[in-house]
Amino acid sequence: AVGEPRHFKGLAARLQELGSSYGALSAHDGLWNSAWETAYSLEARLVIEHCVHEARGLDVLPATIQKFRKHGDEASAALLEFVIYPEEVTHCAAGVRWFTHLHDRGEHASAARASAEVANGRG
Repeated sequence: AVGEPRHFKGLAARLQELGSSYGALSAHDGLWNSAWETAYSLEARLVIEHCVHEARGLDVLPATIQKFRKHGDEASAALLEFVIYPEEVTHCAAGVRWFTHLHDRGEHASAARASAEVANGRG
């Protein structure tokens, strides 16, 4: 959780440097919308926030970093590569760890339920 404010501050500052602001694009609402949609369940929150959003970041960030570099935006590439990407790895791991903890305690966390959350469009 400590990394997310750092991510936000870094991205918001970079967007301002480029003449925009956080929230200017509808894509910026994704995490908030998912938080609202999963407010009923810690299990759902772990699956969607950590195992979908954070994992999606790991999937797309290498190509995104390359695109920024290709177009000469080293500042954005460096922010993504050296700050955000490494922390996304730990965020995904934390979500899986807590999901597993719920499962081990018998609190109904399961791969089937996780799949159902994703299939319901919460992420």
